[in-house]
Amino acid sequence: MTEPDAPAEPVAGSHPEGTSCVPLTRGHVVTALLSGIALALSFPGVDLGFLAWFALVPFCLVAFRPRRRRHMVALFAAFGAGFYLTLLYWFLMMHPLTWLGFSYAESVGVVLFAWLGASLALVIQLLAFGALFGEVTKRWDKPGWGHVAALALGWTGLEWLASQGPFGFTWGNMALTQVHYLPMIQVLDLVGPFPLAGLIVAFNGAVAIGARAQAGHAWNLNHWKPVMAMVVPIVAVLAYGFARLSQPLPATTFTVEIVQGNIAGGDKFDKSKDAIYHMADHYLKLTDQHPKSDLVLWPETAMPAWMKSDMRLMGQLEHAVASQHRYLMTGTLDWTGDRPNQKFYNAVALFDPTGHIVGFDYKRHLVPYGEYLPGRAFMPAFLGSINILAMDFTPGDKPTVFNLPFGKIGAGVCYDGIFPDAMRPVVQAGAEVLTLVTNDAWYKDTTAPRVLNAHAALRAVENHRYVLRAANTGISSIIDAHGRVVASTPVYQDATLLGGAVPLTEITLYTRFGDWASQLAGLAFLGMIIWPWTQRRRRHLRVAA
Repeated sequence: MTEPDAPAEPVAGSHPEGTSCVPLTRGHVVTALLSGIALALSFPGVDLGFLAWFALVPFCLVAFRPRRRRHMVALFAAFGAGFYLTLLYWFLMMHPLTWLGFSYAESVGVVLFAWLGASLALVIQLLAFGALFGEVTKRWDKPGWGHVAALALGWTGLEWLASQGPFGFTWGNMALTQVHYLPMIQVLDLVGPFPLAGLIVAFNGAVAIGARAQAGHAWNLNHWKPVMAMVVPIVAVLAYGFARLSQPLPATTFTVEIVQGNIAGGDKFDKSKDAIYHMADHYLKLTDQHPKSDLVLWPETAMPAWMKSDMRLMGQLEHAVASQHRYLMTGTLDWTGDRPNQKFYNAVALFDPTGHIVGFDYKRHLVPYGEYLPGRAFMPAFLGSINILAMDFTPGDKPTVFNLPFGKIGAGVCYDGIFPDAMRPVVQAGAEVLTLVTNDAWYKDTTAPRVLNAHAALRAVENHRYVLRAANTGISSIIDAHGRVVASTPVYQDATLLGGAVPLTEITLYTRFGDWASQLAGLAFLGMIIWPWTQRRRRHLRVAA
């Protein structure tokens, strides 16, 4: 049974067909808030992925009615607040940041600002969507397929838009909730991650329609026809997934040793004499545990130094790599050019078996306010210390693919891994295996490392590539091309992970064409907004004639 809305009230300017707006109550707002919290609990770390298929039902029950624009916006705001404030709680766990030079009070202020600021920015996106959704649906008195289509298409387009540009953020991508259900995520190699969110939203909407039709009536299967209709595309997605999983991957052809150094943030950027050399010794001792692998992978900024200008560090690494005669890829820092036009990079460096650096690849999607400060000139002075190096990094302009004897290796650094458009070009450039290096020590033992590892699994499926992930404090993992985590490490432990991978050359539909389906969904939602206006315009012209 569902609680009925308050009686509808006519409002000035309502649709000509006579629909009236439903008043907003405190119960509606609380319902939307709790629905958002429930959706957040379906994400990795809590791992109630099945909940995503039902978490939005209460929200849909209160949103699938004609409402004043400000009331619809309020519902979307409540939903977004519950969702994002819960999902992004790990910002608070970054405290204390005293090792960055903040006082205790400043650290509290910084993490609160980050948590509330990021959540507010994402809620504002939902507010705008809510206003458009309300504009589309205000002419429909009863919930129906129009509501479902508008919410699903708009949500798909919104997730895609939210991934674009330097301030893009994909943490709330609903496909992440299904990462443990391998048959469900295989469709990502056709359409990418965002349409899967649309499918989940559409199912929630169909359940809400069925529940409202059933409310107050004896059980009748006819009320649930929308849910039965939604079973068809879900079964199609699962059928494709099972067919894809039935195609075995080739046997692994090379071995990789992933080294998790487990170095705390304050220790990693310790500027005391010899700290970097002790860090290198620590990594080399862990690396010695498996001396026969083809490739060694160290995490992001495992060597947090301008490595190629430090002859002592270079000599230490060159000797160690040459003595074991294998490839080493490590996170480090690099620069190009001369002052005043120098550019600084968060980088990976590849050593060949003779101990010489083959080349560098640079992080392409930088973290705003972490690796560069937009509007630095207008920022309070103390915020400049958020950038550990007190300078702005430059994003890499194109990926580097390393052609090794056992395969073509492409790299990503930390934040690159949460953006499909940051990793897809690496495969387009020829990569047959993907590596991801990251430093997740910022987030401590929260859901954040689990979400980041789940993103890596989505990138594996989208591009049908093995992903080798090295994290400073975990989770480090080997993920096959079906998104299956073959091996992983616990968080906050010194660890080495030995496993195999195989170069793959298939170019998926998604790798080739990108977010074509999400863009079509966004255009379809735009059409739903424009269509009533064009119809009114035509009627006006006919009357005027």
